[in-house]
Amino acid sequence: PDELLRYYAQSESQKFWVNTILKKTGEKRQASILIPNLERIQTLVQERGKSPKSLLDVGAAGGAFLSAWKERYPQTDLIAIEPGEDAAQKCRDQGI
Repeated sequence: PDELLRYYAQSESQKFWVNTILKKTGEKRQASILIPNLERIQTLVQERGKSPKSLLDVGAAGGAFLSAWKERYPQTDLIAIEPGEDAAQKCRDQGI
């Protein structure tokens, strides 16, 4: 378990993913993945007549989903779980 945690928290792979891949594909990923997912969850919430007080994102990467959610629901408390140190820092930098 410690080696796995170390891999996800500090590996060159996760640093490359956060600092290269997410930066280069951010707009495309937002349009093709993030916004459709956000809208699907928003629809489910509305159909059930709910107003979420908090939202948990496990594997939050750089916090893009939670940031987009916060734009629509600013009253929501956001919680990000992200083992990658660089990605977790991006979440913290955004106040997540």
